[in-house]
Amino acid sequence: MRHAEAVRALPPHHRDPFDRFLVAQAELEGLALVSKDPALSAYGVRVVWR
Repeated sequence: MRHAEAVRALPPHHRDPFDRFLVAQAELEGLALVSKDPALSAYGVRVVWR
């Protein structure tokens, strides 16, 4: 539930709700995202495979 709540606090850099949920999870859990989507880097989470 706290992951879903964290999505609301994210700035609107990305419009895909699933990707925004992944960003929230990565922030809260200290994880890296594996993605080639450059918009995810704007959130300040670590992105692998840009």
